[in-house]
Amino acid sequence: MHISNFLSTSEALMPYKPYVFCVNPNATSNYRKSYIGMEKTDPTDAYLIADFGRVGRTKKLEPWRRAVHRPETPYKASYAPFRVHHQGEDLYGL
Repeated sequence: MHISNFLSTSEALMPYKPYVFCVNPNATSNYRKSYIGMEKTDPTDAYLIADFGRVGRTKKLEPWRRAVHRPETPYKASYAPFRVHHQGEDLYGL
């Protein structure tokens, strides 16, 4: 189970109505640069991520919604990350 699913659905945390965010590691890495000379340890990483949320850096993020796995959903070819173009094919549809 993904940690975000676990935290957002934990019965023990429900009384606190938690908001769980998945944060891009690049965002916290760039935020770390504002702390000159901060060592990189697990406790300082935890502090940094908590501070990232405390100062409002999550305002543009959507809270985590539990992922739903739907095996019956067919794969759609339109989600393919790339398309093979054949030699001589008009790439722009003109």
